[in-house]
Amino acid sequence: TVKEYLFVCGRVFLISITVSFFVLGLISYFQKSKISSIAFNESCFIKAPNDKVIQLYFNEILYIKSDENYVDIHLLKNGVRKKEVIRSSLKNVEDQLVYAISPIYRCHRKYLINFRHFEVVASSSRSMTIKLKEGETTIPVSKQYVSQISQLLINRHK
Repeated sequence: TVKEYLFVCGRVFLISITVSFFVLGLISYFQKSKISSIAFNESCFIKAPNDKVIQLYFNEILYIKSDENYVDIHLLKNGVRKKEVIRSSLKNVEDQLVYAISPIYRCHRKYLINFRHFEVVASSSRSMTIKLKEGETTIPVSKQYVSQISQLLINRHK
């Protein structure tokens, strides 16, 4: 009958919508890793309050450290470690570099890191220490950032 036919069509329609959203979710999940690798090779500009502008590539940034009124940007350019110093706050730099697909994350009140260059040295539920893969530099991770940073470093290998 017509009533049964409409009922079946409605169920098929609802099932197809559910499957479509599931497939779109899978596609976006796999595309996210591609987008992240694109962002890793992207350049960025940091503008200091004194109008000094620095162009950097995300893949060159190792970490950024706050030093009172200055920010030390630690870089790896062509296998050589360098340090750029600008007069700015870490918050100003964070606002310019940290966004959805950026590999830069805050891990401490004094540090921003490029999570692709770090590995976990010691971890507990409330504290963590991470280390540069290419070097001996260790950086503490504050209690409030432990879960986020551990997820980033663990999921990177999957």
